Amino acid sequence: MHKTLRNLLLMSLAWAAVACSRDPFDVDIDDIELELEVRRVDQALFALRLDSLEQGLEKLRQEQNPFFDFYAENVLGLGSPQSPMFKDLVASFVTDLTMNQAYKAAQERFAEPEATVEQLETSLRYLLYHVPDFAVPECYFCISGFNESVFTGPDVLAIALDKYLGPESPFYRRLGWERYLVRQMYPEKIPADAMKALAMARWEFAPQTDNLLEAMIYEGKLQYFLDATTPYLPDSTRWGYSEQQLAWATTFEGKIWDYFIQEDLLFSTRSIDKAHFIKDGPFTNAFSNNSAPRAGAWVGHKIVSAYMRQTGQSLAQLMENQDAQDILNRSKYVPQR
Repeated sequence: MHKTLRNLLLMSLAWAAVACSRDPFDVDIDDIELELEVRRVDQALFALRLDSLEQGLEKLRQEQNPFFDFYAENVLGLGSPQSPMFKDLVASFVTDLTMNQAYKAAQERFAEPEATVEQLETSLRYLLYHVPDFAVPECYFCISGFNESVFTGPDVLAIALDKYLGPESPFYRRLGWERYLVRQMYPEKIPADAMKALAMARWEFAPQTDNLLEAMIYEGKLQYFLDATTPYLPDSTRWGYSEQQLAWATTFEGKIWDYFIQEDLLFSTRSIDKAHFIKDGPFTNAFSNNSAPRAGAWVGHKIVSAYMRQTGQSLAQLMENQDAQDILNRSKYVPQR
């Protein structure tokens, strides 16, 4: 072979190796301009004076709408702001002992919210890098009365601080919530939950046959979305896993896949199968009590990651692809063993 041609071939192979090994989430967001302002509807609501509640509510609605009306009616369950009972219901909420205690606990836990705001801003900048046409939402902190954790609306992202007080919070014990849920209620989980909520709002689950594979791939896409928008978080936080669960899922990826194949589960449309392998829980029912929950989502994420390595598509292209079978076929997925 001619020396020059050989050198060109070697250089091409070297560049190909570099391209294949490049971390797709190690991107430069320095040029993405965004200064996130978080509006504190929690503080505004609990600062209302009862002796001038009607005027205070009107001012609050002018400043915070259309978010406030949606929040009051659909999250707090206080009914329509047009209702003659609305003012009294708001008064009951802001004077309720438990809600006041929860509000004060949230103010203490988030006395310096700058780190959380900075992480949300960073995640949105990563999102804009990968999906430049994504509309940056208005961001709110609120109290949900222990209902929603994160909720979205048209161009809105709202974080309920009372759902992120930390696993040790006495409120969660009083409510009798299961440990696997409470373990994920800490401030550092907010960016992952927020980005997942935004992804689910823009790219809704639209199954063609509603089988387990489609659910696995959709959940895998959401997790890949978190990889891209929260690369600064550890895997355990993005997944809501303990370190032991993360180790289990990593170790037994091949056995999970083998189980799906042997039991002919990939194309199952039974709700119980999707619940067992996709929904959160203390573990995955088909495996040991030491297993990680959402084992189907874990494998779905591995398939999606392989698909992205094979195709080199953008994050937006991935999220738009609703064909789970196509993603599986083109991934050339081989489980890690």
